[in-house]
Amino acid sequence: MDIFKLFNKSKTFFALIIVLGLVNSVMYSGLLIMINQGLRTGTAESWMDRHLAWLFAGLMALSFFSRRYFQNHLIAFTNNILFDFELSLLDKVRFATFESFRKLGSQKVYTAIGDTKVVAQLPRFFVDLINNAVVVVCALGYLLWISPVSLLIVLAIMTGLSIYYWVRNQSIVRDLNRIRNMENDFYRYLQDLLNGFREVKMSVEKNENLYRKFLEKNRQEVKSLETTTARKYLDNELFGSYSWYVILGIVIFLLPALQVADLAQQTTFVLVILYLMGPMAFLINSFSTASRMQIAFNRLGQFYQDLSAVTGSNNFGKELKVDEVRNIRLEGVTYTYKHDQSGREFTLGPIDLELETGRTIFIIGENGSGKSTFLLLLAGLLKPDSGTIYINDHPVDPESLPHYSNLFSSIFADPHFFSEQYSNYDIRLSHQLWEKFTGLMRLNDIVKVDGSRNLANSNLSKGQQKRLLMIYALMENKQCLLLDEWAAEQDPGYRAVFYHHVLGHMKELGKTIIAITHDDRYYHFADRLITFHDGKLLEDRKTDFTDEPMRYERNGI
Repeated sequence: MDIFKLFNKSKTFFALIIVLGLVNSVMYSGLLIMINQGLRTGTAESWMDRHLAWLFAGLMALSFFSRRYFQNHLIAFTNNILFDFELSLLDKVRFATFESFRKLGSQKVYTAIGDTKVVAQLPRFFVDLINNAVVVVCALGYLLWISPVSLLIVLAIMTGLSIYYWVRNQSIVRDLNRIRNMENDFYRYLQDLLNGFREVKMSVEKNENLYRKFLEKNRQEVKSLETTTARKYLDNELFGSYSWYVILGIVIFLLPALQVADLAQQTTFVLVILYLMGPMAFLINSFSTASRMQIAFNRLGQFYQDLSAVTGSNNFGKELKVDEVRNIRLEGVTYTYKHDQSGREFTLGPIDLELETGRTIFIIGENGSGKSTFLLLLAGLLKPDSGTIYINDHPVDPESLPHYSNLFSSIFADPHFFSEQYSNYDIRLSHQLWEKFTGLMRLNDIVKVDGSRNLANSNLSKGQQKRLLMIYALMENKQCLLLDEWAAEQDPGYRAVFYHHVLGHMKELGKTIIAITHDDRYYHFADRLITFHDGKLLEDRKTDFTDEPMRYERNGI
């Protein structure tokens, strides 16, 4: 990621910067000379003196309106940079592979978005840096013209004090980086407390350890470091402020004693140094600001680089034209991954399997046997290490996986309940179908639709939420539906309804159901049972779908 490429999106930016520097040079120099000239003459004897006030007012007005013009452009440009950064980042994230996103983690995305806000301030910082640098250069140039020797003495003192200030400030920056890292740890511990509150409340040991050894310890260390850093910062600020009194003391007392400046030159130096205090303070503090921007920029660049390595071009890959899914076949498909904690490798496959559409297929096996990984491979979320997936007897190009995935609706074991309805179907326009599916899911009197948002309420139990997600999946009207332990959170009564009645109804709709389940008492409702064991396809057997759903429905359940 090249920041200058982003700047070049606004062709006028660098031109404005150059013009701003030139205009500021003229204005600041003119204002400074006029102020000093007015103080030194104190009368209106000449034509220039009589009109000095009017020239001063005119130059000040020009300065005001030109600054306003540049600042308006800067505000627009800064906001463009910020939102371009954010959208560019999110655009890359949405085209990342599922596997790469899991490795990156959502926390890095949040951090990167925070870094974009820091980096987006670079144009404003750059302009302010130029403005203040122009003021300093103009002021020093004027002092050089007044008294070169005096200027050299003052510059030597100012340089020494600035170096000392900068060295102390670097220590503060290091402390602030340590605090930032510790804050990241704190939010991680806090997330454990809030998200795992039930488990924490059920273990006195866990409760005490989380608080004493992590939360409290972290806060105590941060408090100590914050206090030390604040004191260093206070000392530095006091040193910076009183350094100007040192310089003024040198101008007022030392320069006359060295006989290098008369009273008029003294007055000019005092005036200019007072004028320089703000710009010089900004330039000195800019070291720490630039350091923070550099850190954010480097992190953001690394994030972009990591994303670019796994996303390629920002599109959905090669188009996959499939009007109707007739069959899906896996030949020699394998996938290997490492467990996060143990580091042990787990290999799924090789898998040779053909799935016919319009069938109900149950995936069974013990925990850790590879069922969920198989479902992710089948959904196209994971790219096989070897082997080929076929659809309608045509191989699926790895570049077409996003379009292949689009053929499925899915409800995974830990589904996310979206805050908005992002699909194209309109609940309001499909009211009859919506009523049919809510009846099927026994949610008629429970789910309320917000017509303005085209969204149903989500203030439901876990099982009811999964039923609502099933309605959304059915509204998508896709041929194939993937379910991972969908019935696990359903109460026994509705679990029976699902296997006895809902599955048969979805089969009548022509749906292909591929479901991971442990409900062995309902295995006979599948057309096929596919068993996994230790990453291998252990058994694939067909069953007869009984007429029990009709008997069950007649019993009124």
